[in-house]
Amino acid sequence: FTVENLYPETAATIGLILSEAEISANSKTWKKFWHLYQVDLIGVESREVARAMVEFGQELRRLEEQGAAPSEELRRLGRSVIQAMSLELPATGAFLEKITE
Repeated sequence: FTVENLYPETAATIGLILSEAEISANSKTWKKFWHLYQVDLIGVESREVARAMVEFGQELRRLEEQGAAPSEELRRLGRSVIQAMSLELPATGAFLEKITE
């Protein structure tokens, strides 16, 4: 796995999570995010991306426990993850437009 493959996939997954009506551990995107977070990105992501992913993941878990919709804080943290990724892989920045719409 490389950042060229994983960063766009992760950014797209974050975008899908943010478009869902409710954060649910049963959703495919939830499971995909955690697989990327806990398996695929390990050893590939930079410290900056890892830190941003941790913060996003913490808010994601909090919202899932409440059965809540994506919060403005989750959106902000999603943008932070993608911004960190785009510093290493500029093409990833294209996903920011989808989140800010």
